[in-house]
Amino acid sequence: MGFDGIVDFIVNRKAVQPQDKGFADINEFVKTRQASEPTEQLGLVEEVSRFLENYKDDDRAPGFHVSEVAYKFCPVKYIIGKVLEQKRQIPYHLRFRFDVGSALHEMVQEYFAKMQILKGFWKCPNGHITTEISLKPEKCPTCGAKNLHYEEIFLSHDLKNGHAIVGSTDGVLCWRGETLGLEMKTLEPHVLSMMNKPYPYPIIQLNIYMHLLRMKLFPEMKRGIVLLVAPMDKDAILLPMKSFFIDYTDSYWKDGIEKVTRAIELEEAYRAEKLTAQTLIANRICPTRSHGVKTHCDYLSQCFDAASLVTLLKGKPDGSGQK
Repeated sequence: MGFDGIVDFIVNRKAVQPQDKGFADINEFVKTRQASEPTEQLGLVEEVSRFLENYKDDDRAPGFHVSEVAYKFCPVKYIIGKVLEQKRQIPYHLRFRFDVGSALHEMVQEYFAKMQILKGFWKCPNGHITTEISLKPEKCPTCGAKNLHYEEIFLSHDLKNGHAIVGSTDGVLCWRGETLGLEMKTLEPHVLSMMNKPYPYPIIQLNIYMHLLRMKLFPEMKRGIVLLVAPMDKDAILLPMKSFFIDYTDSYWKDGIEKVTRAIELEEAYRAEKLTAQTLIANRICPTRSHGVKTHCDYLSQCFDAASLVTLLKGKPDGSGQK
């Protein structure tokens, strides 16, 4: 029985013995509180939770997304996901957290836009989008409308056989005469207060985006900023943000490309009915199941069970069996 159920039991208890002085005091306290304070009766929060639990994302652009390549990308996990054809179901509380992070990102991007230090594309209320990367214009060059909003720079790098690495960078900053990549991450206030350096994921993600930006648009880019942001913290001296300069290195790009290329090769072998369980096991990035637990892998039960891998490889997406 949860706390609400216990309170309901106490309030509606028909017989309170005289010696149960403590329960009688609780009874009177709850009655007084219910009479003086509004309580939720319509279940609105529960309905929002159900909506988020069943919410379906718009289909993402096809390709290997920078966010997944940067976070312990595993060729075997990619193949198992292809075979099972399952989309990850995001729990409602995690989706809410992601959406809060997205809202904070947009808020900070708006600050940078008004400060005239953010480069990208710009969309007006009438739907027109600028065609050149720039700081925020005063008005839409097509119709003259104001109140333009930031559109992130979409980047794509073609790989073999129609595959690509894709993603939208958080921004490009013009800061004190330097062009910088930008990667933002949202943290809880108590976590942000303890951070004296960024954790690896945003550093890797920023470097992959900087590599793409250097190839496509900003060859002079030498470093970027990881910006950690939290919801308002009453103990923050200035704002609940911390920024860290990160020098560009191509090592993260090389590591990501190597794993993605291997994933493509495994997929081609699978479609040619030549992929074996032994090959998958040899390409795992997690040496043990416990390492997989730390990466929150959805396919641990299949990946660390040779019999399950054999069973998975018997079927192909078109329904035919693997020989």
